[in-house]
Amino acid sequence: WVFVGYSYLMLVLAVLLLFTGIIRSPELYRGQITTLVLAALAPWIANAIYLLGLSPFGRLDLTPFGFTVTGFSLAWSLISYRLLDIVPAARGAAIEGMTDSVIVVDAQNRIVDLNPAAEMILSCKLRDVIGIPLIEIVPGERPLLERFANTDDVRTEIALTGAGGRIFDLRITLLKNRKGAVTGRVIVLRDITEHKQAERELEKANSKNLDALRVKSRILAIVGHDIRTPLSAIMGYADMLLAEAQGPLTEPQKMILKHLLSSADSLHGMMNDLLDQAQIEGGTITINASRFDPESILKGLLVVMRPRAEQKNLELRTEIAPELVGKQVYGDLARISQCLNNIVENALKFTTRGTVTVRIYQPGSARWGISIQDTGPGMSKEDITRAFDPFWQADSTITREHQGVGLGLSIAKQLVSMMEGTLEVESLPGIGTIFRILLPMKSSLKLLKELTHEKI
Repeated sequence: WVFVGYSYLMLVLAVLLLFTGIIRSPELYRGQITTLVLAALAPWIANAIYLLGLSPFGRLDLTPFGFTVTGFSLAWSLISYRLLDIVPAARGAAIEGMTDSVIVVDAQNRIVDLNPAAEMILSCKLRDVIGIPLIEIVPGERPLLERFANTDDVRTEIALTGAGGRIFDLRITLLKNRKGAVTGRVIVLRDITEHKQAERELEKANSKNLDALRVKSRILAIVGHDIRTPLSAIMGYADMLLAEAQGPLTEPQKMILKHLLSSADSLHGMMNDLLDQAQIEGGTITINASRFDPESILKGLLVVMRPRAEQKNLELRTEIAPELVGKQVYGDLARISQCLNNIVENALKFTTRGTVTVRIYQPGSARWGISIQDTGPGMSKEDITRAFDPFWQADSTITREHQGVGLGLSIAKQLVSMMEGTLEVESLPGIGTIFRILLPMKSSLKLLKELTHEKI
């Protein structure tokens, strides 16, 4: 009876633990545990009925029949719930197959488990080191181990001398029991040596690129200023001669001066583009936005671009939407005019007949825009994707004829972005191209204040 009492006590405790597992475990494990409970209870109840003399079959011992129920329950669990398959399969897939090194230690930092990747780093086998303090396995890493011996969850980068100085991403996760006491730690080491080397190479390359960019910007600025000053003098004296300030000129002489001025003007434009690009890349361009009359943009545009349009027998049209007549818009007038001039100049360059139409409109209450539509050759989809790339032009034949460095559209795109706007393009080969500059009606800071005020 002492033996029976002890056995029953163990069975009761085991069944209670299983019931606790049913409550706390996921659905798949609940099915496994339920069948285990049934398997455990069946022979126990049958044996209790027999010992207490409650069997309806006299002195027939029902315990073997209870074990039959146990066998069926275990069979059902093996077939339906894959009993005994889940944990080994999960560990084999998630731990054994990991390229990261996994080391499990107990509360005294003694090795409990290692995966194959960790065995390679530690140069040992689990069966030989289980239960041995980790510091005895890798004595060369004593300072590192002492540093993290009693820490909570950790994520940092370390270099292991025993692994040839390779760099690892270290993660330490505490293991706690139900009462919150620390029972061990899981240490995960991920080799990031190649990643760190790639980062260093990238940093070196970026540093070289930045140095080269600074040198290029400095050279462009110096060359631009040094060339632009004598170039302005050349253009000024040529204008004086063409105006016959120093005496009458023959027609051939006037023609030569006109070609000289045209070439000098093109060179002056290229210098300005190069300087603007250098300032944008160097971050030295400033935006001075304010409210102004949009009609002033069109007036300034006609003064500069109408003579160029007339030289090519093109019509340059300007329009302004009725809702903007007499109203003011927001932006940097000088920079917007620069962007518009760049786009219109590009349209005039590539358009051989027809018109170039510039229209100022308001697509919504929060934005205003400028559209530039030409009747030029248009662009292919590939050309559109590269239209705003620096130093790129679609038609090399026209580029050689009219010169230029292919910076006008790129500069316009960057300046519009700096003014919190967008520059879009639509084009069809053989039909023409439309550029749209869209800008905010108010500064983002002022708009934010107004929206905040409305919410309050």
